[in-house]
Amino acid sequence: MAPQTERGAGWRRRDIIRSAAALTLALTAGPTRAEGTKVETYLNVDGLELYVEDHGADRSQPPAVLLHGALYGIETAWGDLLPRLAVDRRVIAIEAQGHGHTADRATPFTEAQMVADAAGVLDQLGITGADIVGHSMGAIAAGGLAIRRPELVRSLTMLGRSFSPEGTIPELLDMQRDPQHVPSAELLAILPTQEEFGAWAEHYQRTAPNPGVFQQVAMKAQAYVGGWPGWSHEQLAAIRAPALIVIGDHDFVPPAHAAELAVLLRGSHLAILPGTTHTSILKRGAWLEPMMRARWDRLG
Repeated sequence: MAPQTERGAGWRRRDIIRSAAALTLALTAGPTRAEGTKVETYLNVDGLELYVEDHGADRSQPPAVLLHGALYGIETAWGDLLPRLAVDRRVIAIEAQGHGHTADRATPFTEAQMVADAAGVLDQLGITGADIVGHSMGAIAAGGLAIRRPELVRSLTMLGRSFSPEGTIPELLDMQRDPQHVPSAELLAILPTQEEFGAWAEHYQRTAPNPGVFQQVAMKAQAYVGGWPGWSHEQLAAIRAPALIVIGDHDFVPPAHAAELAVLLRGSHLAILPGTTHTSILKRGAWLEPMMRARWDRLG
């Protein structure tokens, strides 16, 4: 008896081959840049001048808003992803308190303040219903926006973020809470490299209003992330914005915890990127962009 061939299987095989070829081209090609569309400004929120970049000329779609992680700036965090998005979409990137061009306050970092800062920028720009993208510490602000200011958030993308301290690799949490902790070889393999730390420090020296406080900011960021209490199941259940959760397979967040977050956020999708750490996830723009755009396109 001749084997049965599922109807349409040939078309699907061809689609897979085409998709694989397109992915290969995307990974070998650099991001296409939208030249001459960047506008730089400072917006005062709660007495602090926040540095903001506004990219892309197309105002027909909701803007994407990028919130970077600890010790990053716009340049060091979004150099791969931002130009890919700005080709045909408005992209707003914000440098948080004590990061990049934005000065520090004489107060600790808190979720409430970082949410208020991001919301203050969007309020002054007259923006509601944006596609919010946050990495690591910036994903805390992104999720906090969806909880505290839901009218500002059309969709939510969280890169490399747990929803509670228990969702962080235990040894990393120990190190965040105890600066004297000596990391094991296993933890060292997924921590930021010396080259990455050097790039962050160089960017800070070049852009910060007070370059001498880099180490102080680093300690504040570590204390903030290590002491962050997380979100309750009730807070997560109240989020209405569709979410995309992305971690690396060698991230600070165990896959089981990311899967739990995907269950708690109704209508969310989870992606685990192969061969990817907490920091190298930002170099996966060729993978992130089509996933993000597909979800945004479904929202209209």
